[in-house]
Amino acid sequence: MLELTEELLFDLYWEEKQNIRQIAEKLNCTVGKIRYQMDKHKIKKRSISESQSLIDKSFEHSAEAKKKISDGLKNKYTGEKSANWKGMNATIGTIHQMLRKQNKQPQECHKCGKKTDKLDLANKKDHNYSRKIKDYQWLCNKCHFNKDIEYFPRNNEGQFIKRGVLNRG
Repeated sequence: MLELTEELLFDLYWEEKQNIRQIAEKLNCTVGKIRYQMDKHKIKKRSISESQSLIDKSFEHSAEAKKKISDGLKNKYTGEKSANWKGMNATIGTIHQMLRKQNKQPQECHKCGKKTDKLDLANKKDHNYSRKIKDYQWLCNKCHFNKDIEYFPRNNEGQFIKRGVLNRG
């Protein structure tokens, strides 16, 4: 086996810009042995930014590999499989986010017909937060605000007045 001299390790690491794993493979030894010898010879290691600048940034997965990766991850960590799954205790925002993700937003408000790309999901009635898109309508901000005022009256300071607990069934 080749002797791991200070000169050899320095040249491979700093001059040829190889990383420790590449040096270990080239010299047919372990990464731990290379690290040990570099420490023994007091060969300074590259900083993280220096190491990152040597990474081949031109590498990209082929279209076929990307598709395989994507297909393998689809629906793997969604819904009940998600670590963040809260079941019936999901927040209103989470329910809205799920519905937005699963249903394409139209181009116009269902109430006034205003064309906009910024539409809110609003309950059609009773603010019963279900997970069914048929229970919602896409409204512009103004129509959504006016609908909420009907259901959630405000006090003189403009704050909503609580009217019991919302049903999240």
